[in-house]
Amino acid sequence: MRAIVNAETFAAALKSVEKVRGSSVISELQGMEVRFSEEFCAMTATDLTTWMTAMLPAEGESFSFLLADAGNLAKACRHFKGPLTLELTEEPDGAYLRFSDGEKHGRVSVHLDEACPQGPPLGPTAVQVICAADLYARVERIRYAASMSARRPALAGVRFQDSRIWCVDGLRAAVNCEEGLTVEKPFILPAESLRYLRTFGTQQVEMRIGEKAVQFASEDRKLTVRRLFADDTLTLEDVFTKLPQGRHRVRRTELLEAIRYLQDAVGSKARATTRLQGTSLVVSGPTGQYGAELNMEASFEAEPAVDLRYMKEALEQFAEAEYVTLCVTDSPMPLFLFDESGENAAVVLPVRESASLPRQSAA
Repeated sequence: MRAIVNAETFAAALKSVEKVRGSSVISELQGMEVRFSEEFCAMTATDLTTWMTAMLPAEGESFSFLLADAGNLAKACRHFKGPLTLELTEEPDGAYLRFSDGEKHGRVSVHLDEACPQGPPLGPTAVQVICAADLYARVERIRYAASMSARRPALAGVRFQDSRIWCVDGLRAAVNCEEGLTVEKPFILPAESLRYLRTFGTQQVEMRIGEKAVQFASEDRKLTVRRLFADDTLTLEDVFTKLPQGRHRVRRTELLEAIRYLQDAVGSKARATTRLQGTSLVVSGPTGQYGAELNMEASFEAEPAVDLRYMKEALEQFAEAEYVTLCVTDSPMPLFLFDESGENAAVVLPVRESASLPRQSAA
């Protein structure tokens, strides 16, 4: 059984799909399913949360196999040029895929009786056309606020709610709003899975929202992501339940420089308490106290204690903004940050001053 593909296209498809392969001991999750028909080749890999399929033109016979060594083959294929011939052979010691561009060649073992697990059925879908690069950029701005813990999977997700996407990990929240994508019913997708949107580049893709999964599809690629289901009914209105009263406008670069100064002053590993006092940001460390004056018209009435790392990450979310607005509510005094539009926001919960006490939780 033999097929011919373009070597460069084949290598690019291998590289993009190979990233999704699972690290499980289950062979189906370690391998990549490759399926040839008379007109195209489809490659699929999964980690049981994300399914990536890349399709490219092909000529030849119809056959399929599970490729175990996709990583090394992807690297080797970068050196092939022009037409690449792939031939599946069965030998006494197993099945092999032979490949050659006329100058370079190789042979790798494959499995004929295995395939990647199928993704969840989409069922009835709502379809929108979006720019993959735009959604990827939005997710990257707020992904820092998604939890890395597996104890509450929903907190590791990006929540889609009307025209807003947002993350919350129990200590902070981040919101991004864009009218180009509006959903009727809220849902949650794993933040890490959405990083694969970058494989579409700047293509327009169909976003197919199903009951159990969401699929992003272009002419040559499909990304299917299993939805996360929360045991809570948390909404943005819950996170912003106490609307801040006082608003303090400050230049974003000025606040970032103040944070960097205080971080360097006390050291990255020091246990330090940082407070917004008056119009200053003040940190008390084991060896002393340091402060940075902020150019604000009014001073803070409340004095929340915050984590400098979380403040810095929140400010980086607004990389395109010249000014940000800081707001503090009454107890438990969360710190709110808004851009000029007021639509994009971040929330940083206060920390307890005693290092022996646990942090407060947002969710």
